[in-house]
Amino acid sequence: MVAVPFVYLLSLVCWLGAMVFFIVVTQTAFTALPKVEAGTFLAALFPRYYLFGYISGAMAVIFAIFLCATRMPRMWWAIAALALAIALGLTIYAGAVVRPRVDAIRTVTEEAIPTRCGAPNSTGCTISPSCSMAE
Repeated sequence: MVAVPFVYLLSLVCWLGAMVFFIVVTQTAFTALPKVEAGTFLAALFPRYYLFGYISGAMAVIFAIFLCATRMPRMWWAIAALALAIALGLTIYAGAVVRPRVDAIRTVTEEAIPTRCGAPNSTGCTISPSCSMAE
């Protein structure tokens, strides 16, 4: 019976740890890389991040419900299961609704703004080589 609380805590720690890790990766990416490259990197990372969140969050909710049914005090486990279900719902909303909208906005923005001085973007638009944009 020790395995169930262990797996519950493991899934919860992995889910929260991934959130903290992603904050660090995001800050580092935008600090170390130009904005366009950082955006491209994070756009490639987001699907994996959300998939990991779905799996870890679902496991945490399932095990919290199981512990609610089998352990005392049940009210505390029910509150934990409800809070985790809300967090999982928000994660699913962010991954399924918000992320595609952000990707669409990023795509439109990258097409409308040239990436570098004198270099054409995907629409063929260029800026004069004498521009003052930082490269």
